[in-house]
Amino acid sequence: MMKKTVSVLLTLALALSLMSAAALTASAAVEGDFAYYPANGENAVKVTDYYGPGGDVVIPATLGGKQVTEIGANIFKENELMTSVIIPEGVVRIGSKAFADCKNLTSITLPESLTTIESYAFARSGLTEVTLPSHQTTVGDYCFMKCESLKSVTIPEGVNVIGRYAFLKCASLTEVTVPGTVAYVEEEAFADCAALTDVTLCEGVERVRFAAFSNCSSLDHVSLPKSLTAIEDAAFSGTALTEFVIPDGYTAVARSLLSNCYYLTKVTIPDSVVSIGMGAFSNCYRLKEIDLPDGLTSIGEWAFARTRIKEFQIPDTVTSMGQHVFYKTPWFKAQPEGMVYAGKVAYQYKGTCPACVTIKDGTIAIADGAFCDDPMLRGIERYDDDGTEPEEATNDGDVEPERWNIALEEVVIPASVKYIGVNVMSGCDNLKTIRYGGNETMRRLMTISSYNYNLFEAEWIVDESFTIKPGDANGDLSVDMKDVLLLRQFIAGLNVSVLPEAVDVNGDQSVDMKDVLALRKLIAAGKAA
Repeated sequence: MMKKTVSVLLTLALALSLMSAAALTASAAVEGDFAYYPANGENAVKVTDYYGPGGDVVIPATLGGKQVTEIGANIFKENELMTSVIIPEGVVRIGSKAFADCKNLTSITLPESLTTIESYAFARSGLTEVTLPSHQTTVGDYCFMKCESLKSVTIPEGVNVIGRYAFLKCASLTEVTVPGTVAYVEEEAFADCAALTDVTLCEGVERVRFAAFSNCSSLDHVSLPKSLTAIEDAAFSGTALTEFVIPDGYTAVARSLLSNCYYLTKVTIPDSVVSIGMGAFSNCYRLKEIDLPDGLTSIGEWAFARTRIKEFQIPDTVTSMGQHVFYKTPWFKAQPEGMVYAGKVAYQYKGTCPACVTIKDGTIAIADGAFCDDPMLRGIERYDDDGTEPEEATNDGDVEPERWNIALEEVVIPASVKYIGVNVMSGCDNLKTIRYGGNETMRRLMTISSYNYNLFEAEWIVDESFTIKPGDANGDLSVDMKDVLLLRQFIAGLNVSVLPEAVDVNGDQSVDMKDVLALRKLIAAGKAA
């Protein structure tokens, strides 16, 4: 019985072997040093394998009498014998990892017919110079990643995609010009190119994606086009830029945009900007001054941390402020103990909290973590004057210091406060009472962000005798054109919040355009102050 079983298995194996050989014969062929398969088109083939000795490799224009149009995936991968390669006219595509890890491949000639280079095609190869052909449209993801000897790359007009990580960690690359046909420079496309000093983005480039040029530690010059509509998070983080101009028309400065730019001394922010993202300028140790636009409304956490800025003019329009915005700045160091204010925002309580803290009248917002017991704010702050990185704050000994907000039991918040940030009272475990200067309606319309458990659990005592001015639709304790705009939006049915007691300006028990007209008259007559 066993002999019969073995005989059957041998027969099946032989049959499968013959079938595979027949399939190979039908679809593959070998000519010279190359194997090839039929490609798209009746007279086209794709090179799929190489059996030659390496050295200077010339891929033939035809195999089996048919045009070579594709270089297959992985065909030369990890071939350390080849030193140069010439790819013939007619080839339109180079497959994924075709020349990846060819450490000794220093020279390549690409045909004008080439349109696409797929992902990892030349990753970690020894190329020193690359000139992309004029008909090429796509440079794939990771295409030239870690080509550490690559000193020069020419990208022609016509290329419209430079993939993610395409030139990541090309340590010898010194300059790059991106043509206007490339709409987006994809994420980390040129990140960690340590020798890169000059970048030119031509007119037509619209967006610089996440960390596209991050950690290019020698990059000290960037030319940006007017066509650029967005610069994403960390795009130029960790570069050697000394000056940077945010383009006109931008409304937001991206997160970590210029973080860790140790040589940055000047930043220009246009009036169009309304928000500055988290860590946008953090660790810019030589940045000593900055002008903020009048319409700014939001500053993200760590935005100016560890800069050398001694004075901030925070616009009264800022209503949202993250934690650690001014961490280890000379400005914060110079502030006296107690609640530190940035514009009309209660930013951070400095020192040990007493049992009761009163937020001053006119404050419109309380920043994220304003009373938070944060270990990062403890200890000794050291500031160097020679441009070197400040040392971290440290505590002597291994004993955890007593929380500096543990005594806080009551906070007095004026009616002018409309926004309370994230995690404001974290660690204030003895907080019992919030005394609010507005009435219950105003309290309900206040914006209170998440992670404020102690704040929600405390008893709120409101002032029901507080009266709201007619026309003060937004409850900011003043009546002006902002209330007119809000009232018009409310009447139009938009999803906006208004104080019900304030919007029936003419007292006819209805809210309509007559109230808008009455409000305009009040403001014009100066009776709304």
